[in-house]
Amino acid sequence: MALDLADERRSAGRAVQHELWLCLGPHAGERGLAGIERELAGSHTLGRRAAAIALARAGATKRLAELLERERDPAVAGTMRSALAGNTDQRAFRELDPTERAIR
Repeated sequence: MALDLADERRSAGRAVQHELWLCLGPHAGERGLAGIERELAGSHTLGRRAAAIALARAGATKRLAELLERERDPAVAGTMRSALAGNTDQRAFRELDPTERAIR
């Protein structure tokens, strides 16, 4: 269902909520990994950062390291490095959202 929602939002020209990528983890499967890669190729920084964490959670750290080598956005690159260092829990997703940090 999460991937269907992501596909629907993309086809409508809307951003995918970054929290959506939290639920995939090691259960992403082929379709999930493809969705994560599509998000990483997009232009929405928050979604790209969340997708980087999701890719690491899915165990695709080699692919994430490859993508890091070409990453130009410093915020996305920093999240990629953090995810490769093992920071992939729910707290890592929460820290992506500036409104969440303001609440704490």
